[in-house]
Amino acid sequence: MVENTEFGELIECRKARYFAGKSTITNKSLWQICYHAYFYNPAKKTIGYIGGNRPYTMNKSFNNQGELKDFLQVNGFEECEIVDR
Repeated sequence: MVENTEFGELIECRKARYFAGKSTITNKSLWQICYHAYFYNPAKKTIGYIGGNRPYTMNKSFNNQGELKDFLQVNGFEECEIVDR
């Protein structure tokens, strides 16, 4: 794991989906895909826990996988495996 002073240690990258509404034509649910990166910095206050009861102090969300990869590369993190939730 690579550590950045502002964000801390990169814990995990996840792919998730969230409810975006309902179709008026087919009356089915519409879902949007997003990507999350979770970071842990021991100097900052914990804001939540992810799988395995691991604390995190910051998370960032992205609309597509390319944005996530660019963000990690610009900030000096190694590319991480994306967990599909």
